[in-house]
Amino acid sequence: MTIGFLLGQAGFASVGMLFWMAAAAIPIVLHLLKRRHRLVVPWAAMRLLQQVIQRQSRRARWQQWLLLAMRTSIPVLLALALAGPSRSVPSDRTGIDAIRSNKVWIFVVDTSYSMGYQSQDLTRLERAKQRISQLTSNSDQGDAFALIVLDQPSRAIIVQPTWDKQRLLSEVLRLQTSSAGCDLLSALTITDQLVANCLHDDLLPDNIEIVILTDLGTDAWLPAISGSAATLLEKLHRSGTLTIESITDSNPANLAIEDVRLSSARAMVGNSIQVIVTIASYGQAVQDLPVQLQIGGQTVAEQSVDIGADQRQELRLLVRLDQPGEHHMSVSIPSDNLKIDNRIDRIVLAEADFRTLTVENQPKTVNPWQLALRPSLATELSPGPTDLSSVSVLQWSAMPASRGDLLILDDIALVNSNSLQRLANFIQQGGAAIVALGADFSLPSSTGDRQLLRSLLGFELGQASEMGDWSIDPLEYKSPVIAAFAGYPNAGLLTTPIFRYWQVAHLDTGAMVDMATTTGAPLIVRHPYGQGMVASILSAPEDGRQTTSGESWNAITTWPSFLPLAQQLASSLIQLDTKHLNVRVGEALKGQVVGTGNSDKIILVRPDQDWVELTVQTPTTTDGWSWTYTDTNMQGVYRLGSANSTTQLFAANIDPVQSDMKSLDLTDIEAIASPKKIVQHESIAASIPSQSNSTARILLIVLGLLLIAESSFAWLVGRQVG
Repeated sequence: MTIGFLLGQAGFASVGMLFWMAAAAIPIVLHLLKRRHRLVVPWAAMRLLQQVIQRQSRRARWQQWLLLAMRTSIPVLLALALAGPSRSVPSDRTGIDAIRSNKVWIFVVDTSYSMGYQSQDLTRLERAKQRISQLTSNSDQGDAFALIVLDQPSRAIIVQPTWDKQRLLSEVLRLQTSSAGCDLLSALTITDQLVANCLHDDLLPDNIEIVILTDLGTDAWLPAISGSAATLLEKLHRSGTLTIESITDSNPANLAIEDVRLSSARAMVGNSIQVIVTIASYGQAVQDLPVQLQIGGQTVAEQSVDIGADQRQELRLLVRLDQPGEHHMSVSIPSDNLKIDNRIDRIVLAEADFRTLTVENQPKTVNPWQLALRPSLATELSPGPTDLSSVSVLQWSAMPASRGDLLILDDIALVNSNSLQRLANFIQQGGAAIVALGADFSLPSSTGDRQLLRSLLGFELGQASEMGDWSIDPLEYKSPVIAAFAGYPNAGLLTTPIFRYWQVAHLDTGAMVDMATTTGAPLIVRHPYGQGMVASILSAPEDGRQTTSGESWNAITTWPSFLPLAQQLASSLIQLDTKHLNVRVGEALKGQVVGTGNSDKIILVRPDQDWVELTVQTPTTTDGWSWTYTDTNMQGVYRLGSANSTTQLFAANIDPVQSDMKSLDLTDIEAIASPKKIVQHESIAASIPSQSNSTARILLIVLGLLLIAESSFAWLVGRQVG
C-alpha cells in the first residue's frame, strides 16, 4: 500500500499538506547552528562559582529544549489542520445509512427516458440524484465510489472507484435522461465485472454496497424475474449488499403519440396525403386535446380529440405537399409530465413524377403491367405512376442506372454480369424491383453472378417444377400484398391458374413469402437488399396462351385478381422509399453520396445542433460513396450535407415502450434484493456535504494557544538571561 492511501484511509482530506510538517526541522537546524563553542581555560579562583553556574545551566538547557519543542510543534499542527482531518461520529442512522467499516459504493442509475417523468417539480432522475447525494454525505471517510448508468447501452461513468466525493457528485449532477430505454442485462454485467475488480484490488475495501436507483419499468425489469438478469442479480446479492430503490409515483398519468403513419410513403406533389396519428392516454381521460401537424416548422393542420383513460384514439389529418423533395413533418401534443413522447418527427418524400419502367425481351403492344398500374386506376390518396414505359433489354442496358422508380423485369435472362450488377446497385440505393421468372429466364453461368443473384433475391433457385394444376395458398392473408383479398374468397386469387413455377432451394433470413402453392412452394417472395427491396414472382404472369418457347406457365393476367395483386405488390415495394430516413433512436443511419472525393467533407448535424464529420468508404462501383452513422442517441432530425447546405434529412424517434409508465412491483424481486421505497427528498444543493469539520477547528485552536504560550515563554527565558 502507498503512504498516500494509508494517510487517506486515516481521515485526511488533503494528504499533500502534511508535507509541510517538514518545516518543523527549521527551529532544530537554527538551534544547532547557533550553539556556542566555548574555550575551556582552567582557573582555580572560579571553581567555587562553577558549581553555581552548572546548577543554573541545567535549568537553562531544560528551558531551551521546551522552547524548541514548542517551536517545532507549531508547523506540525499547522500542517495537520490544513490537511483536513476528520473523525467518524456515531449517529442514530440505521440500515444502509448506519455507521460501518469502509466500503465501495457502486451506484447504478436508471437514465432511460421514463426517468424524465416529472412530479412536484422534480423528475425521477433528479430524485435519484438527491438520493445519491444523501447517501454520499452520510458515508464514511475512506469509502470509495463508482457510478454506472442504466441506459441503452448501459455504461460505466466511474469504473475505477474514487475516494473523491466531489468527483462523484459532479458526475451525478451531469447525468441526463436519454432518448432510449434501458438494457438491464448489460448494466448488471458491467456491475458484476466491477465488483470482481474491486474484490481483487488490495487498495479497495472488501465491503461492497450496490445501490440501483430505477423506476423499475416493466420493459426492462421483467427479465429480472427470470433468465440471465435474475441470475446476475442473485450473484450481485451474494457478492455484497444489493439495494434496489424504486423511484416511482402513485398513479402516474401520461399522454403519448405512439405512432404516425402515412397512407402512402411516397406523396405526389399537389395531391393530398393522409397522416394517421395514434394517441394513447394512460391513467387519465382527456377532452379537447389539440393535435398539431407541422411541415417545415409551419402548422398545416390541427384537430382536437377526446380520449378516455387507458384508451387509444386514432385520427386522420389531410395535408398536401406543393414542392418536390424531402419534407420534415412533425406531429405534437401539449407537453405533460413526460415530455419526450409528445412529439414524433417523420421525413416525407414528395415527387412530381412516379415512374414505372418495364423491361421485356421484346416490348409488347399491350403490356399487362402498364394496364394494371395506369394512372386512371389510382386514387387521390394512393397515386399511381405518371410515367409508364416499356423497353427492351438492350435499351435498358443503355439507360442510366437510376432510370425508373419501380423497375419490372418481365421474364428476362439475367445472364449478363453488367445487367445483374446494375440491378443490384439500383436496389441497394433504395430502388424497388419486381423480377418475374418464367420460361425465358435462365440462371447466370458464373459462380459469382449466381451468388450475387441469390443475395439479391433472398433465395437459391432450383429447377422449374413439373407441369400441373397448382392451387394457391394465401398464407392466412398475413402479407400486405395479399391482405386486400381477405374476406373475398371469390375475388379470383384462390382460383388463379398456375401450371408451372421455379422451385426455391433455400430461403435466406429476411426473405418474406407472400403467397405459395398448397404444397408449400413459394410463389411470391419479397427480400430487402440494401436500402431497397425486390419482389420475385416465381411464375411470370402470362395470359395462358401457348408461347414460342412452349406451354404457358399460367393465366394470371387474364384473371380478375391480377389488377389488385399487381397494385398491392407495387405499393408494398415503393412504401420502403423512406424507411431508411425514419429510424428508432439507436438505429444506424446509412446512405450514399455521389461525386464525393476525399477532399470533400460530409457533415451530419445532430438535433442538438452539434455536428460530426463522417468518414466515407471507398466505393466499389461508380455509383457513389457510402457512409454510416451509429450514434443516434437523441430524438429529433439529423441533417446530412456539406458545410453550407443540407442534402438529406433523417428522423430518429423513441420507441414508445415506456410511455405506459408501468413499473414492476418490488415484491416480485424482493427475494434477491433488499428494496426500499423512495419518498420526496430535499434539494440537491442542500444535501451536498460540507468540507469543514470539527477536528481541524480544534487543531487551529490548539495552534493559537501554542503560539501565545511560545511567545510568553520565550519572553520569560530572555528576561532571565538578561
